[in-house]
Amino acid sequence: MDSTFDLALPFGEMAMYAAQHGDREAARQWIRQAFAESAAGIDYRMMRSGMFEPALIVYADSLQSSAYRRVSATAASEPKR
Repeated sequence: MDSTFDLALPFGEMAMYAAQHGDREAARQWIRQAFAESAAGIDYRMMRSGMFEPALIVYADSLQSSAYRRVSATAASEPKR
């Protein structure tokens, strides 16, 4: 597996595909997976490009907020060098 690219990228693309085809549950699943892989998840601009319905945007925003809290908590617990 190539570690050059974050797995959030293909998961985000799958979310976009599902959203454009009206499959809300699949889109939610892929959004959830994208944010599980990376705090960046799906780019803010892409979420607001018109590809996602408002409920999915709210869902993604909540996952992003949780992801950033996890990152901040992890960074705060790291020993200072």
